[in-house]
Amino acid sequence: MKKSAFITISVFASVVLSAGLLLAEASFTGTWNTAWGPVEMKQTGARVEGTYGGKFPGRFQGSVEGRKLSFEWIGDNGERGRGVFVLSDDGASFVGTWGSGASDSNGGPWNGARVK
Repeated sequence: MKKSAFITISVFASVVLSAGLLLAEASFTGTWNTAWGPVEMKQTGARVEGTYGGKFPGRFQGSVEGRKLSFEWIGDNGERGRGVFVLSDDGASFVGTWGSGASDSNGGPWNGARVK
């Protein structure tokens, strides 16, 4: 094998492996700014627990598959529902929806940007 081909393959393999590690390390853990107030999440394996503030505070828990978090929320006022967040490729934001009762989307969008 020519030296230049070996170097090219080595660089390509390094880039692919680095990208794979970045994807594997992406997590919902952190503090997020959202239109519904601040959100704090802690991810352990596929499990996520979190709280949200703002005018209607509460907590939620769910599980992650790939970059998708499916969760159930309960407001401090007793209201309940479901939601979905999808983490961006760079892990700096998520897009999602929330819903009342059995719906995960009838409440509208719930998007966030990572603070830390």
